Amino acid sequence: MSAAFHPKKSLGQNFLVDGVHLARIVAAADLAPTDQVLEIGPGTG
Repeated sequence: MSAAFHPKKSLGQNFLVDGVHLARIVAAADLAPTDQVLEIGPGTG
């Protein structure tokens, strides 16, 4: 993130920064090696 970028939770901007939670989400997804995952809305918009 650049110094000029300030995310706002009031606008629904939430960021996953905890690796433990990320690992739990990935495990719950039960993905296969052939599955494709698409992240909607990454970046500064």
